[in-house]
Amino acid sequence: MIAFRVFRNDQEVCLAGIDGLGVLTAIVTWANRDGEFTESGQPEESLDLTVGAFKTVTKENLMWPTQRLSVGEKITIQIEESESVMKPTDKRIYSEESKIEGMKQNARDLAQKLGWQLIETPNQEAEQSASGGDSAPN
Repeated sequence: MIAFRVFRNDQEVCLAGIDGLGVLTAIVTWANRDGEFTESGQPEESLDLTVGAFKTVTKENLMWPTQRLSVGEKITIQIEESESVMKPTDKRIYSEESKIEGMKQNARDLAQKLGWQLIETPNQEAEQSASGGDSAPN
C-alpha cells in the first residue's frame, strides 16, 4: 500500500496508510482566528500537522496524532510502499445519521449565536413509522 512516513525535525511522527479505496492526507495548517472562536476553547492562532485517512468502503475516518508546530520547524513526508503501517489513534465511522445530527447541531449553534429561538419537532418519518401510518396521503 502507499504510505506516508512523516517526520518532524528529522524525527519520525508516524507511518500512515490504508488498504483499498480511500484518501490519505498529511496537512500543515496555520489558522489565525478572531476572538469569537476562542470561546470554544480553540487557540486564537494555531499551527498544526494533521495526518489522516478516509476509507471509502467502510466510511471510516482515521487519524494519527496531531502535532502542534512552531515557526522554524521542518516537516518531511516520504512516500513509500509498505506492508504495514502505524495503527491510527482515532477512528470514526460516519453514517447518514451522524451527518444529519451534525447538521442539526450546526443549526442549533447558529440559532443561539443569532439570538433566534429554534423549535424542534420530531422527524415526520419517525412519527409515521412509530404510529404505523402509511406515508402516502389519504
